[in-house]
Amino acid sequence: MEKRELQELFERVKQENLSLDETIEKCYQQQQEQDLDAFRKSLLSAVGIDEYAYYTREVYPPLKKHVEQDIFSEYEKNDKAHGIIHIREVIRRSFALNDTLRLHLDKNIIYAVAACHDWGKYLDHEHHEQIAANLFYADEKMKEFFSEEERTIIKEAIQDHRSSFEDIPRSDYGKLISSADRNTRVEIVFIRSFFVGKWRTPDRDIEDFLDYTYHRLQKRYSEENPENMFFEDETYRRFLQEMRTLLKDEVAFKEKYCEVNHIFSRKARMSDYPGVSLTPIEVYTIENQESFLRQKSKEVDFHDPELKADLACLEDYCQNHDVLAMAAVQLGILKRIIYLKNTDLNKIGDDNYDEGQILINPIMKSQEGLTEYWEACASCMDNTGLVLRPYKIKLEYQDETGKKHEKSFRDFASTVVSHEYDHLNGIFHMDVAEEVRQMSAEERKVFRESLGEKRGYKVYVKKGNYQALRDEKRK
Repeated sequence: MEKRELQELFERVKQENLSLDETIEKCYQQQQEQDLDAFRKSLLSAVGIDEYAYYTREVYPPLKKHVEQDIFSEYEKNDKAHGIIHIREVIRRSFALNDTLRLHLDKNIIYAVAACHDWGKYLDHEHHEQIAANLFYADEKMKEFFSEEERTIIKEAIQDHRSSFEDIPRSDYGKLISSADRNTRVEIVFIRSFFVGKWRTPDRDIEDFLDYTYHRLQKRYSEENPENMFFEDETYRRFLQEMRTLLKDEVAFKEKYCEVNHIFSRKARMSDYPGVSLTPIEVYTIENQESFLRQKSKEVDFHDPELKADLACLEDYCQNHDVLAMAAVQLGILKRIIYLKNTDLNKIGDDNYDEGQILINPIMKSQEGLTEYWEACASCMDNTGLVLRPYKIKLEYQDETGKKHEKSFRDFASTVVSHEYDHLNGIFHMDVAEEVRQMSAEERKVFRESLGEKRGYKVYVKKGNYQALRDEKRK
């Protein structure tokens, strides 16, 4: 369906006083072109709704800022199955269930429970619910946001998020987080279980792990002994039916599992495969993740078991999107990594061109000369800025193996690399721009083309101290 058709469909359906999830579900039933996840993304994009921002719009701003700035970064330490992508999905599901089932629970408490429920899981998987509860309860900022009674409710809900039907949560908040923490897509179950398995048993044979996973999920989702789901909606019921159908055929199950996780040899070990992104990869933007993007990225540890997956995620996104380069932080990976796809001004628009260069732990050694260009950024919406950059820079960096290199980037390549290098330090191009204008992607394209053969890229001088030259130019 075209964007206009999706907008009109959404406007018709939303008049029926439905929750956002119910509205998406009803719109989905009236089209035949896409699966639910793809349709959800298309519909929300057409109507300009970011689900995270939509559901958390009434959350107390200082609470939200504290969580995004001080707690979300802690999830980098967890295995990828329990990282920030999972947490944001549990937050979304918690609010969606609250709205759809008309539970009328307090939104600040919902947010705190969902945002903190896997905090510190890397410390002890078996008792992580208690660790998360204790971290929340000891947090000084949380004491400012909630009363003692509310903090106790939140602590108990976090402790109860792994509850079963034999061990019923003590409050509706515990039931909600337990339900929101359940998976609702077969692909996500497969991807998350692979990350968990790789984290715990990296040397295990793939074939052995497939046998174990098939029998474990067969038991978990059986009709005789279903998993705990205290608040059930249509999304979950559809998922359960799909999973049970797949589990009836062990061969088909294993083939699907390998397909989803990009596993090509069952004779390999878990550690031989990086795993895939938990969701269609999306860029973090200043609209709802500015505090995260403002953080300084951390130096890469080459013993990090998730490094291969992080690099694959970054490479996958850049290869499949119209970008010149990307810093890992823009995809929610707070590590000092840059992927260079196109640093050649003459190759802009060439979909098949990909330099495929990865810079890990880059260090700026020198900056010379002065240039200017109207820069834009996937994370910065329509902000287009005229930025003064060095004509030549020299970087020291490491490649994927950890080997150190030193390389000079000149001309337009210097502009591209300098832009991404700033991202690693929490700096946006608008912060250093001489002028900022609001332009859509199409407006920006027309504007740059109007500036001549080099799309407005101008070299003032090729040598000399960059900072001195920039300061002189600004006078």
